[in-house]
Amino acid sequence: MKFKVMAAVAACAGLLLAGCSGPPPQEQASPTATSTTEPKIVPDVTGKTFTQARDALGAAGIAWKTVGTDGAAFGDLPPDSTLVLRTEPEAGGEIERGSAVLHLKSTRAEADAARAAVLRSLRYEFRCSPTGNAITAEDNQVFHSVKAIWAAPAFKKLQSCDLYVDGTWHHDEFELEPDEAAVVKQIGAGGGDISLPSSA
Repeated sequence: MKFKVMAAVAACAGLLLAGCSGPPPQEQASPTATSTTEPKIVPDVTGKTFTQARDALGAAGIAWKTVGTDGAAFGDLPPDSTLVLRTEPEAGGEIERGSAVLHLKSTRAEADAARAAVLRSLRYEFRCSPTGNAITAEDNQVFHSVKAIWAAPAFKKLQSCDLYVDGTWHHDEFELEPDEAAVVKQIGAGGGDISLPSSA
């Protein structure tokens, strides 16, 4: 009996050395990931503003790019009110991947100029107080031009104003715009004090 057990063990060991006790398992190929992108229908946004078109494409799950009438892509977001002339693909067309192209009634240069004009209109911040020194007052009213100060209902009550230029106090140094530098030069030519040009 002992010899039979030993023989069985020896036979089993031989099978293990030969490649285990059964037929070699067959290799199974790993499943290939296949992406099935459902085509999306481009909504009709011609004649709408950029903001409306952007929202409509977003709701449809479609990415977008913007191109001006000069064929150049916009570097930043176009102005919200810029009108859409057409889309690529056209309205009703299908898009599986990539971005729809919004052709806008503007150019990148025009958009940059409009953005610069908005920033320039906010460059000067006059903080005016109806009760005391605007530098220390806590009831300041904010204006962005002298004309706006003159037109303010509380103009006659304003006792003092302090000025910040592009976020910098006017007594501190900041970089002058070309037209500002020209004014400072003119003041200097007339004998004015331009020792601190930013406050001139």
